[in-house]
Amino acid sequence: AQLHCHRGEYEEALAAAEEVCKTRDDLADAQALRGLILARLKKRKEALGCLSRAAELTPYDPDAYLWHAAVLQSAPAGHAAALECYRRAVALMEGPGGRGAGAVPYHVWWNAGVLCHETKDYEGAGSMYGKALDALL
Repeated sequence: AQLHCHRGEYEEALAAAEEVCKTRDDLADAQALRGLILARLKKRKEALGCLSRAAELTPYDPDAYLWHAAVLQSAPAGHAAALECYRRAVALMEGPGGRGAGAVPYHVWWNAGVLCHETKDYEGAGSMYGKALDALL
Protein backbone atom coordinates (compact mmCIF):
# COMPACT_ATOMS: atom_id res chain seq x y z
CA ALA A 1 0.00 0.00 0.00
CA GLN A 2 2.78 2.43 0.87
CA LEU A 3 4.54 1.82 -2.44
CA HIS A 4 1.32 2.60 -4.30
CA CYS A 5 0.96 5.80 -2.25
CA HIS A 6 4.50 6.80 -3.13
CA ARG A 7 3.63 6.34 -6.80
CA GLY A 8 0.39 8.31 -6.45
CA GLU A 9 -1.70 5.19 -7.09
CA TYR A 10 -4.23 5.81 -4.33
CA GLU A 11 -6.97 3.44 -5.49
CA GLU A 12 -4.45 0.60 -5.62
CA ALA A 13 -3.05 1.66 -2.25
CA LEU A 14 -6.55 1.62 -0.78
CA ALA A 15 -7.21 -1.88 -2.14
CA ALA A 16 -3.99 -3.16 -0.57
CA ALA A 17 -4.68 -1.48 2.77
CA GLU A 18 -8.24 -2.79 2.82
CA GLU A 19 -6.98 -6.32 2.19
CA VAL A 20 -4.70 -6.06 5.21
CA CYS A 21 -7.49 -4.61 7.35
CA LYS A 22 -9.86 -7.40 6.29
CA THR A 23 -7.32 -9.97 7.37
CA ARG A 24 -6.30 -8.20 10.60
CA ASP A 25 -8.49 -5.34 11.77
CA ASP A 26 -6.37 -4.97 14.92
CA LEU A 27 -3.34 -3.45 13.18
CA ALA A 28 -3.28 0.24 14.05
CA ASP A 29 -0.76 1.18 11.35
CA ALA A 30 -2.88 -0.46 8.66
CA GLN A 31 -6.01 1.31 9.93
CA ALA A 32 -4.19 4.64 10.01
CA LEU A 33 -2.76 4.20 6.52
CA ARG A 34 -6.16 3.20 5.20
CA GLY A 35 -7.67 6.29 6.83
CA LEU A 36 -5.06 8.61 5.36
CA ILE A 37 -5.55 7.12 1.89
CA LEU A 38 -9.32 7.53 2.20
CA ALA A 39 -8.80 11.15 3.23
CA ARG A 40 -6.62 11.68 0.17
CA LEU A 41 -9.46 10.24 -1.93
CA LYS A 42 -11.88 12.73 -0.29
CA LYS A 43 -13.77 9.98 1.57
CA ARG A 44 -13.71 11.87 4.84
CA LYS A 45 -16.34 9.95 6.79
CA GLU A 46 -14.72 6.59 6.07
CA ALA A 47 -11.29 8.07 6.77
CA LEU A 48 -12.38 9.29 10.19
CA GLY A 49 -13.73 5.84 11.05
CA CYS A 50 -10.37 4.22 10.26
CA LEU A 51 -8.42 6.88 12.15
CA SER A 52 -10.71 6.49 15.16
CA ARG A 53 -10.05 2.76 15.08
CA ALA A 54 -6.28 3.37 14.90
CA ALA A 55 -6.49 5.63 17.96
CA GLU A 56 -8.57 3.02 19.82
CA LEU A 57 -5.91 0.41 19.07
CA THR A 58 -3.03 2.65 20.17
CA PRO A 59 -4.42 5.05 22.79
CA TYR A 60 -0.92 6.06 23.90
CA ASP A 61 0.43 6.92 20.44
CA PRO A 62 0.31 10.68 19.83
CA ASP A 63 0.66 10.16 16.08
CA ALA A 64 -2.73 8.42 15.94
CA TYR A 65 -4.33 11.57 17.35
CA LEU A 66 -2.34 13.86 15.06
CA TRP A 67 -3.49 11.97 11.96
CA HIS A 68 -7.06 12.07 13.21
CA ALA A 69 -6.80 15.81 13.87
CA ALA A 70 -5.42 16.44 10.39
CA VAL A 71 -8.52 14.98 8.78
CA LEU A 72 -10.96 16.48 11.28
CA GLN A 73 -9.61 20.00 10.78
CA SER A 74 -10.32 19.84 7.05
CA ALA A 75 -13.95 20.84 7.70
CA PRO A 76 -15.25 23.54 10.05
CA ALA A 77 -17.61 21.07 11.76
CA GLY A 78 -14.55 19.10 12.90
CA HIS A 79 -12.52 21.96 14.36
CA ALA A 80 -13.47 21.41 18.01
CA ALA A 81 -12.86 17.66 17.78
CA ALA A 82 -9.56 18.25 15.97
CA LEU A 83 -8.44 20.59 18.74
CA GLU A 84 -9.20 17.89 21.32
CA CYS A 85 -7.10 15.43 19.29
CA TYR A 86 -4.19 17.89 19.28
CA ARG A 87 -4.55 18.38 23.04
CA ARG A 88 -4.53 14.61 23.59
CA ALA A 89 -1.43 14.22 21.40
CA VAL A 90 0.37 17.02 23.28
CA ALA A 91 -0.51 15.45 26.64
CA LEU A 92 0.91 12.14 25.46
CA MET A 93 4.08 13.75 24.08
CA GLU A 94 4.75 15.73 27.25
CA GLY A 95 3.50 13.24 29.83
CA PRO A 96 5.15 10.31 31.57
CA GLY A 97 6.57 7.91 29.03
CA GLY A 98 6.26 10.59 26.37
CA ARG A 99 8.93 12.18 24.25
CA GLY A 100 9.95 14.63 26.96
CA ALA A 101 9.87 18.37 27.49
CA GLY A 102 10.15 20.34 24.28
CA ALA A 103 9.15 17.32 22.23
CA VAL A 104 6.05 18.89 20.73
CA PRO A 105 6.86 20.14 17.22
CA TYR A 106 6.00 23.75 16.44
CA HIS A 107 3.46 22.77 13.77
CA VAL A 108 1.36 20.91 16.36
CA TRP A 109 1.17 24.03 18.52
CA TRP A 110 0.53 26.19 15.44
CA ASN A 111 -2.33 23.99 14.17
CA ALA A 112 -3.84 23.94 17.65
CA GLY A 113 -3.58 27.74 17.71
CA VAL A 114 -5.40 28.03 14.40
CA LEU A 115 -8.15 25.76 15.69
CA CYS A 116 -8.44 27.78 18.90
CA HIS A 117 -8.82 30.88 16.75
CA GLU A 118 -11.42 29.19 14.53
CA THR A 119 -13.41 28.11 17.59
CA LYS A 120 -13.17 31.66 19.00
CA ASP A 121 -10.87 30.74 21.89
CA TYR A 122 -8.58 33.70 21.35
CA GLU A 123 -6.77 33.34 24.67
CA GLY A 124 -6.02 29.71 23.85
CA ALA A 125 -4.89 30.72 20.38
CA GLY A 126 -2.41 33.19 21.81
CA SER A 127 -1.06 30.57 24.18
CA MET A 128 -0.69 27.99 21.41
CA TYR A 129 1.00 30.45 19.04
CA GLY A 130 3.41 31.40 21.84
CA LYS A 131 4.29 27.75 22.35
CA ALA A 132 4.81 27.35 18.60
CA LEU A 133 7.30 30.22 18.64
CA ASP A 134 9.04 28.78 21.70
CA ALA A 135 9.36 25.43 19.92
CA LEU A 136 11.08 27.16 17.01
CA LEU A 137 13.63 28.95 19.19
